Amino acid sequence: MAATGPKLTDEFIAYTAGYLDGEGCFMFNSTPVVDVASIFPYTLYEFAGAYGGTVKHRPRYKTNKRDFYQWRIYGANAIALIECVIHLLREKAPQAQVLLQIRQTEPGHQREGLVAQLKSLKTIEYKRGTYGPEETST
Repeated sequence: MAATGPKLTDEFIAYTAGYLDGEGCFMFNSTPVVDVASIFPYTLYEFAGAYGGTVKHRPRYKTNKRDFYQWRIYGANAIALIECVIHLLREKAPQAQVLLQIRQTEPGHQREGLVAQLKSLKTIEYKRGTYGPEETST
């Protein structure tokens, strides 16, 4: 991990995990990638200082949208980040686990299957009553 940013306290690691659960994207593009986009750059710069990676300003792509910032971390730094926060992830824990498996798997059919599994985990269909309180009729 980078030593130039905030100290990696338990609180900061927990905050990072929560942020990744809500806004993070776990990908594999020939190397592991963790990506976060936000209109608020401050936290992304903190993450880059603590874990590595880069923050880039992205201009709006439509007239009714806002400019945003994107933090990306690749390769070994992405794996180190995942290993640091995985025990705290909830929503994105399955994606992070598969990304770790991909990293440990030689190129070939098995890795391709894991990459497909990672992509499928990004498409979740929530069914009414499945997540949260059951609906009751009155």
